[in-house]
This record gives sequence, C-alpha cells and structure tokens, in this order.
Amino acid sequence: MLPKSVERRRWNRIPLTIPLFVRRTDPNGRQLIEFATALNVSAGGVLLASRHDLGYGEMVLLEIPTPIGRPSISNVRTSFKAITLRSIPTRYYFLSGMQFEHPLLPEGGDALSLPR
Repeated sequence: MLPKSVERRRWNRIPLTIPLFVRRTDPNGRQLIEFATALNVSAGGVLLASRHDLGYGEMVLLEIPTPIGRPSISNVRTSFKAITLRSIPTRYYFLSGMQFEHPLLPEGGDALSLPR
C-alpha cells in the first residue's frame, strides 16, 4: 500500500484562467513583457502558461490587463510580484509554478469559502 501523499499547499487552488502580462528583466538589463495565461490561482501563487522559460528564482511582475482609459477602481490589485519555483517545458509552452511575494490571504485563509 502506498503512503498517502502529504499536501504541502497552504491554500486551495482555483481552476481559473486569467490573461496576464509578465514583466521581467533579462540578464542584459532589458525590460521584457510577455502575454501569458494563469491556469489556476491560489492565495499563495499561480500556475502560469507562457511561451518563454522563466528561470528558477526569477522575480517577475504579473499584471492583469485593465481597460485603457477607464478610471481605476480603488482597493483592487491588478499587479503582483512573484518568484518562479519551477518551470516545465511542454510541446507549445512552459508551465511555471509561481509564488506571490506576499500572499493574497492570511495564513490558512480559504479563498473558496463563500457565503451560502
């Protein structure tokens, strides 16, 4: 009998696709921007599908696109710093496990707990 796997995640993942801009700096100091897609999100991080490999430990800025020319909505975050924990190549894109610099919820908070 195989031992029961131990779940290391602190927050539940939500299978939600969100378009994102990934802003980063290459080794030569050039600013790069790429369009990518979040495949699932938790309070602690995101699984990202992108065309380019993000190196282990690389810090990036993830931005949710907002309408141009619209006034911003107060108290709504649209950008998040994240660090790459892993990057796995697939046939068409890279899957990158990203951890947010600061969690979106306090420790043990459950993003899936909604009032009934």
